[in-house]
Amino acid sequence: MDLQKKNNGFVSCFVLALGLTVLMIAMGSARLAQDQLKEAEAYCDTVTAAYYAENLLHLYWDEMSAQPCRAMPLSEKKDGRKFYPSAPTAADLEVHCVTGVHNSTFEGTAQASCTMKLSGMTRTCSIRFQVRPGEGDAGDQIVITRISY
Repeated sequence: MDLQKKNNGFVSCFVLALGLTVLMIAMGSARLAQDQLKEAEAYCDTVTAAYYAENLLHLYWDEMSAQPCRAMPLSEKKDGRKFYPSAPTAADLEVHCVTGVHNSTFEGTAQASCTMKLSGMTRTCSIRFQVRPGEGDAGDQIVITRISY
């Protein structure tokens, strides 16, 4: 029995099944690679948004802490581009600050947020602070009590 002289359906079926198996493995590998790439892009957007939020908060805090304590706003919301003009246009930046007297101390929270437009990923960074009155000729002292991400 020579395979060339006989029509052998088993070999044809085996070759076809082997080809389909290889094709399915290739398609599965491509799908897994695509999912991995999407995860990497999401992680990149997350890290970028956290970086811009933290830098924006730092720039805002530098400006705000340079002012006298009595000049701190009770509540304000500002566009982050004022403080961070070099940020990419793919990021929406926003700063929010709320202050007030609580338990006879002047305290507040400053929060910066960054939203990546393409992925919708949002990250925030905030600090809580208190203003402690200075003794003698020393001015009021701003003390950061908590940093949150």
